[in-house]
Amino acid sequence: MEDPYAGLSDSNLAARFDRGEGEALNALCRRHYHAVFRFAYHLTQNLPEAEDCTQETFARFIRSWSRWNERGRGAGPWLTTIVRNVVVDHWQKQLGLTKLNDPVFADAAGKAGVSQSPDSDTLERECLAAVEEALRTMDPPCRELIELLFRKGLTQKEAAEKLGDSHEAVKKRYQRCLKRLQADLGEWGVK
Repeated sequence: MEDPYAGLSDSNLAARFDRGEGEALNALCRRHYHAVFRFAYHLTQNLPEAEDCTQETFARFIRSWSRWNERGRGAGPWLTTIVRNVVVDHWQKQLGLTKLNDPVFADAAGKAGVSQSPDSDTLERECLAAVEEALRTMDPPCRELIELLFRKGLTQKEAAEKLGDSHEAVKKRYQRCLKRLQADLGEWGVK
């Protein structure tokens, strides 16, 4: 069966959805699903995390519908920005980073004479780069453990089995690794 929406642009699908044609939104999401998922997987290197980030990306896309739709552009670049932000949020949460648009951060930024502006996206990218750099400079056992726990989504017990270590040894190493990350990323609000 031929897809009646296949030849329509993203803007045309949006217009149809705005007129009450719900299937047009489904077609738009289906059109971009695989690209969003591939990008999420590329960033996370973890299947369950990529699936979660993809789902959250489309939820945010729908919540930001009017802002995207006003621009009259294709959905691809908008979705790419959303999925990137979703992954950044995910990493910040996983690593205990304070969100840069958090009121606590905004208050601290104000006291430090730093304005909260559109540059916050740049700050978030810089923060993510700092996390990646901190991971790169870690000793190999710490880096491997952090990769297993956060990128692969293993539990400490599963990581211990994979590494051939005791659960207790992995718990201790994890605490040491987190302290190192906290020291390396203190300026970014790591708790």
